Amino acid sequence: MITTEQMVVGDKMIVPYAQVNGSWTIPDSGLEAFYRELQAQKVMPKLFRQARVDDECQFVALLKSPANLATFAFIDSVPVGFAWLNDVRDNHAWAHFGFLKSAWGEDALEFGRMILNYWFQFPSGSGGYLFDLICGHTPTDNRSAIAFIAKLGFIIVGEIPLLYRAAEGRTGAIFSYLTRETFYGLESI
Repeated sequence: MITTEQMVVGDKMIVPYAQVNGSWTIPDSGLEAFYRELQAQKVMPKLFRQARVDDECQFVALLKSPANLATFAFIDSVPVGFAWLNDVRDNHAWAHFGFLKSAWGEDALEFGRMILNYWFQFPSGSGGYLFDLICGHTPTDNRSAIAFIAKLGFIIVGEIPLLYRAAEGRTGAIFSYLTRETFYGLESI
């Protein structure tokens, strides 16, 4: 069972986006406003290189898809970022992060750690944890995102060229991973 409880540290809060008792933890109007802010700050083109997210309705539909597990980041009740997992299989999933410019830097790193901790705490049906591994693929032309994942502890394993659409043609992807052991500073088994 994936928890839907909010986690608060000082003025920062993460809110899992989920349906609880028939209502979503964040209303559609809140998601639509957040989408407009991502667009205004020109963050959207950096986030969605493969999936088409051209308007508010597509953004809301993407987040409501059972294939995605989204979590939102707030400072003083104002949304400043979100992250989501998809392609959940066996003991791993693929992670994606996006933050408004007001949260770039230390705030984004703190939220990244909070969200990763939340994800690594998902219980499995067998009494352990659901995820031992979080994977990522990051466009090579997004150097700040590559620095962000490295600071979170992701291990970069290589690059595949020409994977993503870019403003001028195509760009490659950096592939990375983070294990539970690495995240919590434990010895690898």
